[in-house]
Amino acid sequence: ENFFLTLPYHSEPEYVLRLLLKRTYPHVDRRWRPRIFAVLKKWAVTYPGDFKSRTKLLKDLLDQAREITDLTNTEIKTHNRESERLLRTLNSSLEAMKKSSSVSMSFIMWPKFLSNAEIYDTHTPNLLTTDSEAKRVAEEMTLLAQRRLQSLSGRDFINKGYSKTRRNQMFISEHNARWIATTVLVRGDIDVCVQMANRWLLVAKECYDVNNFNSLFEIMGGLQQTPVLRLLKSHPNLNEKLLQEMKSVVSMNSNYKAYRKILVEQKGRACVPYFGVLLRDMLCYEEAKPRIKSKFKDGTVWVNIKKCERMGQLVSDALLFKGNRYTFRSDPKLLETIENTMRSARDENSLYDLSYKMKPRGH
Repeated sequence: ENFFLTLPYHSEPEYVLRLLLKRTYPHVDRRWRPRIFAVLKKWAVTYPGDFKSRTKLLKDLLDQAREITDLTNTEIKTHNRESERLLRTLNSSLEAMKKSSSVSMSFIMWPKFLSNAEIYDTHTPNLLTTDSEAKRVAEEMTLLAQRRLQSLSGRDFINKGYSKTRRNQMFISEHNARWIATTVLVRGDIDVCVQMANRWLLVAKECYDVNNFNSLFEIMGGLQQTPVLRLLKSHPNLNEKLLQEMKSVVSMNSNYKAYRKILVEQKGRACVPYFGVLLRDMLCYEEAKPRIKSKFKDGTVWVNIKKCERMGQLVSDALLFKGNRYTFRSDPKLLETIENTMRSARDENSLYDLSYKMKPRGH
């Protein structure tokens, strides 16, 4: 599993494909043949994208393996039958991949900063109007976070450096943090801002209780943005106790020790881990260990398989939570409100402008 998961990182699919089919040559024990077909089928079903431009190559190599191998008539029939099954499986997987990639993602799953964001401020008063709504908002955010987790595959993370997927996930988390900050700052009055911040802390606690750590980190990231923090600091109405409790969970101290300890205890339960820590771990491990152990004059290389296994394990551990679903029911009206308020998210400079209107610089 980890070998194919990390394949784009340490090798080329075409090279591995040729190497696998070499095992069907005459000098190889024929007992390996069904195992090779099983491996190829598993590969084609799990990662059909590796064969996107190599379907003809696979067919040619299968035909070549049949021609150069000393097979009986019965074995030739078996080889042809297994080859046809493999190619049908591959084509079916490629069609499924094509359909899934053509589905457009809604704004709520793929947010971006809008140039006319302020026109959506009218929706903000409809969100978290009372403390009692915190649980419903937390459940809706948890379902959204789970959809985001379900949309990811292990391969999305197995690319060297800041891959497209990594940049996208970091951007979405950044947008959501600034959305939280915006919903606080557009209130226009410091006392009302603190009240809204306290309600977001209640949502954060509810997310913590249902193991939605990704939304928890994003909420706390929004409340700890400087434009917000300068208003909340030392305010008598701020729920300082709850703020400190949630800050201790998302603390970066000792490489997120507190969060990691809690996450380990959630195995087998519905949970959405924080994507940021996973991305950080992947990048650190890439930089710490060499990808290639040895390179020879003839061009042969020895791949650091232990590193690939470790990277694969990091991703696999995080994506294990995809198998455990939440049983909450989505509220379409609340979902629409959340989506509309997300459109009001401001960039950093705009957040400072909102903050300075209520509390001028230097005060």
